[in-house]
Amino acid sequence: MASYKHIFISGNVRSEKYRAPSAMGAKPRIPVRDRVTQSQKLLNQFDEIWQQKEQLQQQRSAEQIATREGTYIQFTSAADHDLITKSLESMRGKKSEKWIRLLNIKSQLSEENQVVTKALVYVPNGKEGHFIKKIQDYQTKNFRDTENPLNADLVNSIEDVSIALLEGLWTDNPQLIPTDTAKWCEVWLNVNTKENQEQDQIAQFLATLDDLIQEKANKLAQNIVLRTNQNKKLEGQGIGDDKMAQTIKELTSEIKHEMRKSLWD
Repeated sequence: MASYKHIFISGNVRSEKYRAPSAMGAKPRIPVRDRVTQSQKLLNQFDEIWQQKEQLQQQRSAEQIATREGTYIQFTSAADHDLITKSLESMRGKKSEKWIRLLNIKSQLSEENQVVTKALVYVPNGKEGHFIKKIQDYQTKNFRDTENPLNADLVNSIEDVSIALLEGLWTDNPQLIPTDTAKWCEVWLNVNTKENQEQDQIAQFLATLDDLIQEKANKLAQNIVLRTNQNKKLEGQGIGDDKMAQTIKELTSEIKHEMRKSLWD
């Protein structure tokens, strides 16, 4: 077997100081905004959100439906720009029910074939001022000793903010959202597992659903009975208030029973 000598190369050695590779990726694409215009627009949108929330809470209380413990808000980016989603969540404090949670992030194509990012955020009651303060700081304060507004990346990345509708909560293909035809849907509930409150929270959700069915059934029964009684009055066969109230109660129970049955059939 032939043997070969090792080859040594000399005279080509050069020492250099070690430099760690950069950990920074591409910079986020954030629109250039006018500080006054952007802050005022978002403050107006948040003011509208909290007014809508208050109106909804009053309506639910008047109809004896359990009020919600928070609000679902949708943040939208500018077309073909990034949304700084990491700043949309705040999990400070020991009480998880007071955390502001980022629930989902979706990218969609606009009508102009541009990518728009949407983020769904849950804001619990008592934390309504969280994002307002960030916007107000952006409006009036600078980052350290610079001329750059505080929270500039987050605030400038937001194009619009609004109360989330069903489309915001839906994480599957939007074309699968039920319309006039009823469909079975799988619903995931966000419950507190750290404090073993799953059963209580699920029971509360079911009670809220029962109240909603009761309220819808009662309204439908009232419409049917009042319309029928009006027609009978024209024929001289109307019924008294006590009889009408009893009829509405019985019809409500019947509609509620059939509604529940239809949910499982």
